[in-house]
Amino acid sequence: MIARVKYVSRFSRPMSQREIEAIVARAQEHNARIGVTGVLLALGEVFMQIIEGPAHQVDSLLARIGRDRRHCDVVIVRRQDVEQPLFAGWSMRLLELGEDARREAQPLLDLVREVAEGGAVAKTALHELDDLVWRTMNDRVATLRRTG
Repeated sequence: MIARVKYVSRFSRPMSQREIEAIVARAQEHNARIGVTGVLLALGEVFMQIIEGPAHQVDSLLARIGRDRRHCDVVIVRRQDVEQPLFAGWSMRLLELGEDARREAQPLLDLVREVAEGGAVAKTALHELDDLVWRTMNDRVATLRRTG
C-alpha cells in the first residue's frame, strides 16, 4: 500500500510561470530521491496537488510543504491508501489546463478562499468538488500520457 494525498493551498504571494516551473523542477529532483510521484496544478492563486508514495515520505513531504513560505492555507482534501500509483514515472508533473477548464475551475478557486477563511460548509463542498476536479485532472493526465 502507498499513500495518496490531494491537497490545495493558496500562493502566499503572486508567482510567475517561471517560478512555478522552478518549483516543479526542484520537486522532481527531491521526489525522485524519496520515491514520491504526483502532479501539480497551479491555477490562479491556488496550488492543487496529488502526491503518492510511501506513507512516511508523503507525510514528510506534506510537513515540508506546510513550512514552505510560498504556500499558505494548506488544506488536505483527501488521503487514501492505494495499491498502485497513478503517476508512476512522474516524480512531479505540472498540469496545464486550457481556458475552458480554467473557467470551470473558478468555483473551486472561490471555495479554496472560503475554506482558507475557515468556512466549515466550504470544507464539505470542497470534498464534493474534489470529484469534479479529479475527473478534469484525470482527463488531462490521460491526454499527456497519449501525447507524451
